[in-house]
Amino acid sequence: MEITNIQNKKALLIFFTTFLILGIYIIYLNFNIFSLKNTIKTKDNLYNIQINNRINELNQLNTQLIDLQRLLDIGLDLSNNNDIYLDEPVDLSDKNYLLSILPSGSPLANTFVTSEFGNRYHPITKNKRLHTGIDFRAQVGTEIYSTADGIVLKSRNSDPGGYGKMLVIMHNYGFKTLYAHMSEVYIRVGDIIPKGTLIGLTGNSGNSTGPHLHYEVKFLEKFINPKDFLYWNTKTFGTIFNSKNNINWKKLISLMKKRKNTNKEINAKRSR
Repeated sequence: MEITNIQNKKALLIFFTTFLILGIYIIYLNFNIFSLKNTIKTKDNLYNIQINNRINELNQLNTQLIDLQRLLDIGLDLSNNNDIYLDEPVDLSDKNYLLSILPSGSPLANTFVTSEFGNRYHPITKNKRLHTGIDFRAQVGTEIYSTADGIVLKSRNSDPGGYGKMLVIMHNYGFKTLYAHMSEVYIRVGDIIPKGTLIGLTGNSGNSTGPHLHYEVKFLEKFINPKDFLYWNTKTFGTIFNSKNNINWKKLISLMKKRKNTNKEINAKRSR
C-alpha cells in the first residue's frame, strides 16, 4: 500500500513538473511571438516612413524642376521687356546693386529644398503650424553664405526657440534673414558683411530630426516665402514683383536708384 502511495506521489510530481515546464515554455514562446510581432511592426513602420520620405523627396525634386523651368522661361521672356520694371528703367548695374543689398539666391552652393514655406505638420511635435522658412538638405559641415549685404543682429550657440546654433542678419529696407541648426558660426553680433560671406557651417543643432539648414526671410518682421528670393537673379529679375509679400517694389526701386545715383555723384566729387 505504501509502495503504491509513493508511486502515485512520484507520478503526480512528474506530472506537475512536466506541466510547469510546459507552462513556462508556452509563456516563453508567447513572449517571443509578442516581441517578434513588435519587431515586425516597428520595422514595418520604419519602412513606411522611409518610403514616404523618398516619395516626399521625389515630389520636392519635381517641384524644384518645375520652378526652375518656370523661372528660366520667365527670365528669357524678360529679355524682350527693354529692362523696364514698374515704369522704372533698370540697367544691369541697378539689378546687381539691388540683388546685393536684398536677399537673393541660395545660402548654399547646392540647393535642394526638403521642406517648403507654409503650414505643415511639425516633424517633432506632430502639430500643424506655419513653417516659417524653407529647409535645405545638407550634410553637417556644408558651407553657408550670406544672401545679401548686412549687419549681424543675432549670433547664438543655443536658441530657446529650438533653432540651435543660429544667425540673424539685418539687411536694407526692412529685410532680415535667419540661418538655423548650424554646427559652426563664424560671425558675431555687429559684424558688417557683404553678400556671399562665409557665415558658418550646416549642422543638426536644436530641434532637428536630421542635418539640414533652415532659412528664413522676413520683411518688416513678417515671415515671407524665401523661395520668391531663392531663384532671383539678373535673368529672372522681374519675377519677384509678382510675389504677394506686400512690398512696394515701385517705391523701393525708385529710392534705390536715387541713392545709387547720389552715391555715384559723391564718389565722383571725391575723386576730383
